[in-house]
Amino acid sequence: MFGMKNTISDINPWYVTGLVDGEGCFSLALNTENRKRKKGTISSYTYWVTIFRVSLREDDYKIIDKLRAYFNCGSSNTYRSSSHKLKAVPGITAFHVKSRKDLISKIIPHFDKYPLQAKKRATYKIWREAVIILFNADKKRPNVFSRQILTMEEESRLRSIKQAIAEPQTGGHRRIAMKALEKKSGKIVREQK
Repeated sequence: MFGMKNTISDINPWYVTGLVDGEGCFSLALNTENRKRKKGTISSYTYWVTIFRVSLREDDYKIIDKLRAYFNCGSSNTYRSSSHKLKAVPGITAFHVKSRKDLISKIIPHFDKYPLQAKKRATYKIWREAVIILFNADKKRPNVFSRQILTMEEESRLRSIKQAIAEPQTGGHRRIAMKALEKKSGKIVREQK
C-alpha cells in the first residue's frame, strides 16, 4: 500500500522494531489551540494529532540520530528538567514524527514490513487505522489552515481508538487521556473574560 526507502544501512530494521517495542509510543491526541480575536473573543480549535515517538536517556542520543536518519523524517529533541539537573542525571532524548504524510509513507511501511512482536503491536494496528482516517481527511481540506473534516462515523471511530490506546496506560497518563475524550473537535468562539 505504501512505499518506504531505507536511507541508512548501519541500523538493522528489526533492531528498530525491537527498540520501538520497548521504548516507542504511538499516540493519538486531541489538541486545543486558543487564539485571541478582535472584539474580545477567544477562538478555540480542537483537532486530532497523530504522533510516533521513541524516547531514550540523553546519553543514547546517537541511537536517536540513527533513527532519524533511518526514517529520513521527523525531529529530535533533548529535554533536561530541573530535577535532572539537580540530581546530575541524564535527561531524555526523543525522536518524533507528527507529519501524517511521513507517518503514511515512512513509519507505517516499516512496521507493516517488520511487525512489532510485543503488546505494542495491538496499539500500532489501531493507531495505524487512525492515521489513515486522518490522512484521508487531510486530503479533503482546501489548505493546511482549514479545519479537519470528519464524518460522524470517523469521529466516533477515532474516539474509540483513543480510548483503546488509553486503556492500558497507568495512573495519571490514563486519566489525562480519558479526560481528553470529553473535548469536542472543531472550532468554538467564546467571549474573553
